[in-house]
Amino acid sequence: IGGKVDYGETVEQGMIREAKEEICVEPVDYELVAKIVYNEFMYGEPVVFETFVYIASGYIGEIMATDEMEPSWFDVNELPFDKMFGDDLYWLPQVLAGEKIIAEFNFDKDFNILNYSVKMVNCITLEED
Repeated sequence: IGGKVDYGETVEQGMIREAKEEICVEPVDYELVAKIVYNEFMYGEPVVFETFVYIASGYIGEIMATDEMEPSWFDVNELPFDKMFGDDLYWLPQVLAGEKIIAEFNFDKDFNILNYSVKMVNCITLEED
């Protein structure tokens, strides 16, 4: 589940709205576990995306497919990294193991990883206006 934060919305509100829109549930008992900065290119121009990752241990509602997403389930030890974004291999296993991380990835114009850093942290804070 992913998306952008709407104007006037907090990151947390955006996460909840996106979950409702994409799989028809409201996350509960969730925690911010990662902050990832992506330095990449869009339409040939450099852009920076800041991503916040939450893990929820529960939800209200029934998970359903929508026009935006068809949920799939995988054994945590058999994730299809070959079908995922290239950076996922470098941070997702740590998060699924219970770690909190702050990461940064730098990509070239062909979306190849140039370099990256992934740091384990005790706490992640949101820097919102």
